This record gives sequence, structure tokens and C-alpha cells, in this order.
Amino acid sequence: MSRSAVQGDISAAVATGDFGRVRFGEGFSEGHRRDCEFAAAVVTPDRPAEKPLKEVVTALKALRWKQGGNIGDENVEGWLFEKGGWTVDLLAGTVPTANTGVVPSEQGAEVKAVNGLQFRGSRRGCGATTPSPAP
Repeated sequence: MSRSAVQGDISAAVATGDFGRVRFGEGFSEGHRRDCEFAAAVVTPDRPAEKPLKEVVTALKALRWKQGGNIGDENVEGWLFEKGGWTVDLLAGTVPTANTGVVPSEQGAEVKAVNGLQFRGSRRGCGATTPSPAP
């Protein structure tokens, strides 16, 4: 599955919750590769409401994303999804901005967290080298 297809699914799912436009960034790890991972965010004025958030999760499932589990803490609620060789984490609540590359700073100050949705996706096995046949 291509990165653009994954991002299309995420955009379509977010639209069902009427959260606004998703901003996509390159990635989240040191030395990330554009074809191997991405980060995305939707900034909201307040913490995302439960009903539209469930609509996003339901839409991802309808797009054949398999839910692998839940994650989170007191600040965020989260879900893990898999499809087509990709793993995508969805966090909702007061999400950290570190390494997303998609949340602008406010008047030059570093913003540590914002209300909204955050997605982090990575392609399994991406960047792995294929062994060469022995001479």
C-alpha cells in the first residue's frame, strides 16, 4: 500500500468526524525516510469530543484498517491500526507535538502539546536490506 493511499484513508476518516484538514509531515524518528513513515495532525480548539472521535475510528475500520489495540494515558486516548504493511497510531486529546513536523510554533515559542488528533504511521520492513546472494 502506498504512503499516499494511507494518507488518503486518514483524510477520509478524519472528514467523517468533521475535525478539519489533516496536516501531514515527513516522519517522526531520527533519520526517517519519507517512503517509510509519516506524522500527521489535526489541531482542535478543545479536546476532541467522543462522538466525532468514534466516527473517525469507525471510518478507519470501514476502510479495512484492522484495530490492533488501544493506547493512552490521562492526556490522550489512542488506537493502533494495521493495513497493507502499514502500522498507524492514532492519538486524540492533548497530544505531544514533538517530532510531528506539522504543528507550527506560536510566535517563535516551542509548543509542547496541542488539543487534537495525531497520527504516526510506519511501513513494516521499510528500509530493510535484502541480503545479496553469496558469490
